[in-house]
Amino acid sequence: MNEKVLEDIQLSEIASELNISYSSFRINFKKYAGVSPAKYLRDTRLNKSKQMLHETTLSIKEIAFQLQFSSLEYFSTIFKKQFGISPKEFKTL
Repeated sequence: MNEKVLEDIQLSEIASELNISYSSFRINFKKYAGVSPAKYLRDTRLNKSKQMLHETTLSIKEIAFQLQFSSLEYFSTIFKKQFGISPKEFKTL
């Protein structure tokens, strides 16, 4: 998941590639990683967004969509919830 963070990752497809059900994949993933696959993917994308905000000239909207967030508003909301500041504030640090 880390290498494909910019791609449209379908967690059910990962389970299928491993020849296990999605529920088995989710249970085993959570045992190993301590969080669900969806939360892990979201957190990985949020951490990548921090890097992109500082290292690129892409707009916040472009970053949100490159990282497969469904909308700019959703991205901004969860970014602020996760890090305590908005992506706009973070970009200016």
